[in-house]
Amino acid sequence: MPARAPPPRQRQTERPQRPGRPGIGHTPRSLVVRVGDDILVVDLVRGGVLRPKSPKRHFFTEDAAGVRRALTTELDRRPRRLLPGHGGPLDADETRRRLDTVAPSPGRTAASG
Repeated sequence: MPARAPPPRQRQTERPQRPGRPGIGHTPRSLVVRVGDDILVVDLVRGGVLRPKSPKRHFFTEDAAGVRRALTTELDRRPRRLLPGHGGPLDADETRRRLDTVAPSPGRTAASG
């Protein structure tokens, strides 16, 4: 009896899922990724230069309102810490308390409130 040929390989038509969600940082294609009880936020927020565990607004931001929305969304997921690409780790509760400094509401600046 002749050996059977293996079935033809099917092309993979679906793209593999990325491990994170699209976020907003200082670039429009930043990602945020849940890592256990923490969230890797990359450039959504940063740690301070002299106080790396103190949450600060990122140096460069294309969409400040988008950063506030994305940061609020991630904080609503109740992480323990935020893991930025610069500085940190940041305590999520401290970041929430300092939200108006880190990501001011539209029409406000960090200095005005």
